Amino acid sequence: MQIHWGAIPAAVDFQPEAEGWNPIREPSPVLMQFIALPLGVVMVGLLVTVLHFIAPRGLCGNGTIVIPPSEVSVAFAGALIVLVLLIPVHEMIHALIHPAQGRTDKTMIGIWPSRLLFYAHYEGVLSRGRFLAVFAAPFIVLSLCPIPLIALMSAWGKCSAIEMCLTALSLINGLSSAGDALGMMLIASQVPTTANVRNRGWRTYWKMPAIESR
Repeated sequence: MQIHWGAIPAAVDFQPEAEGWNPIREPSPVLMQFIALPLGVVMVGLLVTVLHFIAPRGLCGNGTIVIPPSEVSVAFAGALIVLVLLIPVHEMIHALIHPAQGRTDKTMIGIWPSRLLFYAHYEGVLSRGRFLAVFAAPFIVLSLCPIPLIALMSAWGKCSAIEMCLTALSLINGLSSAGDALGMMLIASQVPTTANVRNRGWRTYWKMPAIESR
């Protein structure tokens, strides 16, 4: 795994058009973020709705969170940890879905300051199914998996600091997963089911696998 600062690097040995790869229609990084923002609001709204129905005490019934005084400092410390660690953990989960769980030099975790983007990039070919799984994994792990735990804690009859932190984790990650959700929509709507997918820098390409002759 590599750590990279700056734009997603474009592999010089991959010439997609010359090799028969097809580009997908996708917005620029800046436009992608503007499009993803309202989608993120919708995703958070859906998560809040789910939490309200299956764990109403997770929002303490009236939409507010009430923490016992003895747990206030723990709650704030936990919320701070969530904010600090969310982005690197989110990107690491992406990388874990790469081949070899991201433990090759083809996996890259990067920061693109001029675009305010963090990314997990794989410099190689992925199946369409794995590409979609890479997008979906952080939302499943960090936004959906905490919900059953929140429901259990809500059933105990009080709002705890841990419950607050799990709720914050689920909702904040839901908002930050909007770009992933938009990426999934682009791939699912444009790439055939059996195709392979590869990135060259920001751009995404697909190609049907070669049919072996017998």
